[in-house]
Amino acid sequence: MNEVIPAKPRGSDIREDAGPAGLTLSWGTPSGRFRRLLSAAYLSFFLALWSLGEVAAVWALVTGSVSPLIIIWLIFWTLAGTVFGRIFWLLLQRGRPESITLGTEMFVYDPGTSPVIEPYVLGGYWTFRPMPGTHGFYRELFSRRRPTEAGREAMAGLRLDRKGERQRLSFDVGAERREIGAGLREPDREWLFAVLQHWRRGDGFAKPNHDIAVSGPLES
Repeated sequence: MNEVIPAKPRGSDIREDAGPAGLTLSWGTPSGRFRRLLSAAYLSFFLALWSLGEVAAVWALVTGSVSPLIIIWLIFWTLAGTVFGRIFWLLLQRGRPESITLGTEMFVYDPGTSPVIEPYVLGGYWTFRPMPGTHGFYRELFSRRRPTEAGREAMAGLRLDRKGERQRLSFDVGAERREIGAGLREPDREWLFAVLQHWRRGDGFAKPNHDIAVSGPLES
């Protein structure tokens, strides 16, 4: 007997769209293109000032004003410029939501635009932890967020657990564990877990004709 999928939580951030590739569940609202470009233009002013400081420090070294203080300052100034240069580059990219597309036999997980830059968008808000200055922040900032395509066997490692105080939904791709929906509310994450379990068992979630066919409601 098929297990019934619970109703989607009221006020859910997860959107549904049935298309030729299957059912797409997406969430997260990346900042609009205009706001991101405006933020990049604002940040470019500080990057210009950073460049002047960088050039001045290099010039001091070239002309013989070698000082341990200048060298240490230049190292940290360069690292800071690299971080903000990366943020500037990401702000220029077109935003896209995090999503999962469930096909007949395969699923595609798209991690979407990194939420790590949201605080740097004008009017943005904190949607990502850990905070700037931590290893996790820099790893996320410089990671390549490419979509992953896999079969049902990848969902064998589907897990909803806790890491410290934080609930985590994840699955295995080879030897790598991928987290899904880090920015979702816990009820949304639990509902998504139930949907993914249903699809993994092959309980008629995605049909060849791409109609949504489930044992329980997808809408509350």
